[in-house]
Amino acid sequence: MQRNSKKNHNFTTKIATFNVQGGLNSQFQRELLYQDMEKFKINVICLQEMKLNEDLTLINRNSQAVYGFKSRNINPHRNYSMGFIISERWTNYLVEDPKYINDRICKATFNIPGKFGRNIKVVILNVYAPTMQISNTNNREAEDFY
Repeated sequence: MQRNSKKNHNFTTKIATFNVQGGLNSQFQRELLYQDMEKFKINVICLQEMKLNEDLTLINRNSQAVYGFKSRNINPHRNYSMGFIISERWTNYLVEDPKYINDRICKATFNIPGKFGRNIKVVILNVYAPTMQISNTNNREAEDFY
């Protein structure tokens, strides 16, 4: 009798990014994103243009975690706000709460189980680069970013 002693270490990861254009301000809009996350088995969603007035941390009924960082930019016309929605499974792997770096970058750090009992450190950067239109009209903002 032949045994297969190899364990299945397949670990499929799905990361998505959405520019929600302020679309997380209602429970209904958040529910649509949660449903998409489950339907497409997404582990982490990077969010841009959340348009938050304050930082946000919440856990929904499906144990998905939402982290949002309000824009620190004093320009009232530039409220980027970025963040993450993290699946229940990946919430368990978070090393610490996601961190705000600046108005266009935030990060989430995970410790993912790997082969032979070794963990793999995974850092996901959510980067919201200036659009070509912004770069053409406000060259300073693009230069500061790059």
